Amino acid sequence: MTKTLTNSQFVTVAGWRRAYTFSTIAGYATKLGKDAKEYRERAIRNGHDLAWTINSGVALVGDKKLGAAILAREAQEFASATVLENGETVEIEGELYQVKVMGERYSDPIHFKLLGTPLRDLLGAF
Repeated sequence: MTKTLTNSQFVTVAGWRRAYTFSTIAGYATKLGKDAKEYRERAIRNGHDLAWTINSGVALVGDKKLGAAILAREAQEFASATVLENGETVEIEGELYQVKVMGERYSDPIHFKLLGTPLRDLLGAF
């Protein structure tokens, strides 16, 4: 079964220690109150990714209570994360993408290659 990813959810890879934020150009545009179609067209025209992951930075925290809260939030994000595999096909905003795992130490650890629109959406209901 093909997994469906949505903007701002958490993803990870089996064996990794953290979850990463998944984002899309349409989700980014919507968050800014902009036209998602216009942002998508501009991204394609400029050769930018339509979907990506972000490896959030880490920092030392001297406040134990705040540190505990941050660790608890990260544990919750990890527990809710969708586990992806290299080469797997996923659906993002009605289109199929292939997952390419770059590595846990990258700032963009998981890439997504557009494959196309699912056949069921092109054919409609028969």
